[in-house]
Amino acid sequence: MTCFSQTTVQTYWLPPESDDKISLSVTVLLAFFVLLFVVTDIVPPSSNHIAIIGNLSALVTSSCTYL
Repeated sequence: MTCFSQTTVQTYWLPPESDDKISLSVTVLLAFFVLLFVVTDIVPPSSNHIAIIGNLSALVTSSCTYL
């Protein structure tokens, strides 16, 4: 999860006129969605508490949003 947030931050280091900035951002976004789909297949459909991976995912998503 932290790999996705680090890669997202690294896109800001690329120059604005670079086409790689857009492709890197889209690739990171797609990889994050694939990871979420894989995790939802692994996690049991019901439980009484929120899984640790859910808390971590929410934390990473919110920290990337506020950057």
